[in-house]
Amino acid sequence: MTEDLELRVVLPPTLLAGGARAEFFSQANCEELLGLPRRRFLELLRRHDAPPVAEVGKLRLVEREPMLAYLRALKKRQAVQPAAAEEEALDGADRVLQEVGAMPERRRRVG
Repeated sequence: MTEDLELRVVLPPTLLAGGARAEFFSQANCEELLGLPRRRFLELLRRHDAPPVAEVGKLRLVEREPMLAYLRALKKRQAVQPAAAEEEALDGADRVLQEVGAMPERRRRVG
């Protein structure tokens, strides 16, 4: 005896329009929403400049806006730091060459 089974699913309009969004990020949803692996997300939260974290058991929750602002600030800092680190690696002669627009080419030593 086979009976037809009918299932009706009703979705709220906000879900279909893409209007639903998480108000908190956690290690459970960070990869899906931020593109950050769990481990990296938790490492960021341990930093001294991280946004406030709410702990619920093993779950770490961070409000949406402070986390996004924090990630934007990190991105800006990373854009500035490589240039500063590159300048520190230059010695006096290399700095003079850089000022006149002639940077020496770094070569690997061969045997």
